[in-house]
Amino acid sequence: GAWEEHETQLFSAHIQTGCQVVDLGANVGWFAVQAILAGAQVQAFEPVPFIADVAAANIERANRRGPGHGTLHRCAAGASRGSARIVLASGNHGDNRVLAESGEIPRDMRDAEEIEIRVERVDDLVQGATRVLKIDTQGSEWLALQGARGLLKASPQMALLIEFWPYALRECKPLELLQFLEQA
Repeated sequence: GAWEEHETQLFSAHIQTGCQVVDLGANVGWFAVQAILAGAQVQAFEPVPFIADVAAANIERANRRGPGHGTLHRCAAGASRGSARIVLASGNHGDNRVLAESGEIPRDMRDAEEIEIRVERVDDLVQGATRVLKIDTQGSEWLALQGARGLLKASPQMALLIEFWPYALRECKPLELLQFLEQA
Protein backbone atom coordinates (compact mmCIF):
# COMPACT_ATOMS: atom_id res chain seq x y z
CA GLY A 1 0.00 0.00 0.00
CA ALA A 2 0.90 3.66 -0.07
CA TRP A 3 0.38 6.47 2.38
CA GLU A 4 0.80 10.16 1.65
CA GLU A 5 1.98 9.24 -1.84
CA HIS A 6 3.27 12.67 -2.92
CA GLU A 7 5.13 13.23 0.37
CA THR A 8 6.56 9.71 0.22
CA GLN A 9 7.95 10.31 -3.28
CA LEU A 10 9.46 13.63 -2.24
CA PHE A 11 10.95 12.10 0.90
CA SER A 12 12.33 9.05 -0.93
CA ALA A 13 13.97 11.16 -3.64
CA HIS A 14 16.45 12.46 -1.05
CA ILE A 15 17.39 9.13 0.58
CA GLN A 16 20.83 7.76 -0.18
CA THR A 17 22.25 4.43 0.98
CA GLY A 18 24.01 4.88 4.32
CA CYS A 19 22.66 8.37 4.99
CA GLN A 20 21.12 9.44 8.28
CA VAL A 21 17.40 10.24 8.38
CA VAL A 22 15.55 11.77 11.34
CA ASP A 23 11.77 11.34 11.54
CA LEU A 24 10.07 13.57 14.13
CA GLY A 25 6.45 12.60 14.63
CA ALA A 26 6.97 9.13 13.18
CA ASN A 27 3.41 7.97 13.87
CA VAL A 28 3.22 4.31 12.74
CA GLY A 29 6.66 4.51 11.12
CA TRP A 30 5.74 4.81 7.45
CA PHE A 31 8.53 7.22 6.51
CA ALA A 32 11.05 5.51 8.80
CA VAL A 33 10.34 2.17 7.12
CA GLN A 34 10.72 3.67 3.62
CA ALA A 35 14.13 5.04 4.60
CA ILE A 36 15.29 1.78 6.22
CA LEU A 37 14.31 -0.22 3.15
CA ALA A 38 16.25 2.29 1.01
CA GLY A 39 19.39 1.72 3.12
CA ALA A 40 19.32 4.70 5.50
CA GLN A 41 20.14 4.85 9.19
CA VAL A 42 16.97 6.20 10.84
CA GLN A 43 16.29 7.92 14.14
CA ALA A 44 12.50 8.06 14.62
CA PHE A 45 10.62 9.86 17.42
CA GLU A 46 7.04 9.01 18.46
CA PRO A 47 5.69 9.87 21.93
CA VAL A 48 2.20 8.33 21.99
CA PRO A 49 2.59 4.86 23.55
CA PHE A 50 0.03 2.87 21.51
CA ILE A 51 1.22 4.48 18.26
CA ALA A 52 4.88 3.98 19.21
CA ASP A 53 4.12 0.27 19.71
CA VAL A 54 2.94 0.03 16.09
CA ALA A 55 5.94 2.08 14.88
CA ALA A 56 8.31 -0.19 16.82
CA ALA A 57 6.83 -3.31 15.21
CA ASN A 58 7.03 -1.77 11.73
CA ILE A 59 10.60 -0.55 12.24
CA GLU A 60 11.70 -3.95 13.58
CA ARG A 61 10.17 -5.66 10.53
CA ALA A 62 12.02 -3.22 8.25
CA ASN A 63 15.27 -3.76 10.21
CA ARG A 64 15.04 -7.50 9.47
CA ARG A 65 14.66 -6.78 5.73
CA GLY A 66 17.20 -3.94 5.61
CA PRO A 67 19.52 -2.85 4.19
CA GLY A 68 19.25 0.16 6.53
CA HIS A 69 18.51 0.26 10.23
CA GLY A 70 16.14 2.26 12.42
CA THR A 71 15.92 3.21 16.08
CA LEU A 72 12.70 4.39 17.70
CA HIS A 73 12.81 7.00 20.48
CA ARG A 74 9.56 6.86 22.47
CA CYS A 75 9.42 10.57 23.11
CA ALA A 76 8.52 13.88 21.53
CA ALA A 77 11.20 16.14 20.11
CA GLY A 78 11.29 19.44 21.96
CA ALA A 79 13.33 22.49 22.90
CA SER A 80 14.31 21.02 26.26
CA ARG A 81 14.30 17.70 28.08
CA GLY A 82 11.35 16.98 30.36
CA SER A 83 7.73 16.04 30.08
CA ALA A 84 4.64 17.50 28.47
CA ARG A 85 0.94 16.83 28.09
CA ILE A 86 -0.45 15.68 24.75
CA VAL A 87 -4.07 15.52 23.67
CA LEU A 88 -5.09 12.44 21.70
CA ALA A 89 -7.50 12.92 18.83
CA SER A 90 -10.33 10.42 18.95
CA GLY A 91 -10.87 10.00 15.21
CA ASN A 92 -7.51 10.79 13.62
CA HIS A 93 -4.58 9.09 15.39
CA GLY A 94 -2.22 11.32 13.42
CA ASP A 95 -3.62 14.51 15.00
CA ASN A 96 -2.27 14.27 18.53
CA ARG A 97 -1.00 17.60 19.80
CA VAL A 98 1.48 18.49 22.50
CA LEU A 99 -0.03 21.23 24.63
CA ALA A 100 1.58 24.65 24.81
CA GLU A 101 3.24 25.62 28.09
CA SER A 102 0.04 27.44 29.04
CA GLY A 103 -1.74 24.06 28.99
CA GLU A 104 -4.48 25.47 26.77
CA ILE A 105 -6.28 22.74 24.85
CA PRO A 106 -7.01 23.53 21.17
CA ARG A 107 -10.68 24.40 20.61
CA ASP A 108 -11.22 21.46 18.28
CA MET A 109 -9.87 18.99 20.86
CA ARG A 110 -11.67 20.04 24.06
CA ASP A 111 -13.05 16.52 24.68
CA ALA A 112 -9.83 14.68 23.81
CA GLU A 113 -7.98 12.45 26.24
CA GLU A 114 -4.75 13.87 27.70
CA ILE A 115 -1.65 11.91 28.67
CA GLU A 116 1.83 12.84 29.88
CA ILE A 117 4.76 12.13 27.55
CA ARG A 118 8.53 12.36 27.68
CA VAL A 119 10.24 15.14 25.71
CA GLU A 120 13.89 15.04 24.56
CA ARG A 121 16.09 17.35 22.54
CA VAL A 122 17.06 15.84 19.18
CA ASP A 123 20.62 17.11 19.72
CA ASP A 124 20.91 14.92 22.84
CA LEU A 125 19.97 11.74 20.95
CA VAL A 126 21.18 12.23 17.37
CA GLN A 127 24.72 13.07 16.33
CA GLY A 128 26.30 13.79 12.98
CA ALA A 129 25.09 15.10 9.67
CA THR A 130 21.57 14.24 8.60
CA ARG A 131 20.53 13.90 4.98
CA VAL A 132 16.75 14.11 5.55
CA LEU A 133 14.77 15.61 8.41
CA LYS A 134 11.02 14.96 8.37
CA ILE A 135 8.91 16.87 10.91
CA ASP A 136 5.19 16.26 11.33
CA THR A 137 4.52 17.12 14.96
CA GLN A 138 1.08 18.70 14.70
CA GLY A 139 2.14 22.21 15.62
CA SER A 140 5.24 21.47 17.72
CA GLU A 141 7.61 21.95 14.79
CA TRP A 142 9.13 25.12 16.30
CA LEU A 143 9.92 23.38 19.58
CA ALA A 144 11.39 20.36 17.80
CA LEU A 145 13.65 22.60 15.71
CA GLN A 146 14.85 24.49 18.80
CA GLY A 147 16.13 21.21 20.23
CA ALA A 148 17.79 20.32 16.90
CA ARG A 149 19.92 23.41 16.31
CA GLY A 150 23.14 21.38 16.41
CA LEU A 151 21.73 18.89 13.91
CA LEU A 152 20.75 21.73 11.58
CA LYS A 153 24.24 23.27 11.85
CA ALA A 154 25.91 19.90 11.16
CA SER A 155 23.73 19.24 8.12
CA PRO A 156 24.13 22.00 5.50
CA GLN A 157 22.98 19.68 2.68
CA MET A 158 19.94 18.39 4.56
CA ALA A 159 16.55 18.03 2.87
CA LEU A 160 13.67 19.12 5.10
CA LEU A 161 10.12 17.80 4.80
CA ILE A 162 8.03 19.72 7.31
CA GLU A 163 4.33 20.07 7.89
CA PHE A 164 3.50 23.76 8.03
CA TRP A 165 0.12 24.23 9.72
CA PRO A 166 -0.15 27.80 11.03
CA TYR A 167 -3.41 27.15 12.92
CA ALA A 168 -1.83 24.57 15.20
CA LEU A 169 1.65 26.10 15.50
CA ARG A 170 2.65 26.65 19.13
CA GLU A 171 5.22 28.84 20.88
CA CYS A 172 5.95 30.99 17.80
CA LYS A 173 4.24 32.83 15.01
CA PRO A 174 4.21 31.27 11.51
CA LEU A 175 6.47 33.97 10.07
CA GLU A 176 8.96 33.39 12.90
CA LEU A 177 9.21 29.71 11.94
CA LEU A 178 9.71 30.52 8.27
CA GLN A 179 12.41 33.10 9.06
CA PHE A 180 14.18 30.61 11.33
CA LEU A 181 14.23 28.01 8.55
CA GLU A 182 15.50 30.55 6.04
CA GLN A 183 18.46 31.34 8.33
CA ALA A 184 19.20 27.74 9.38
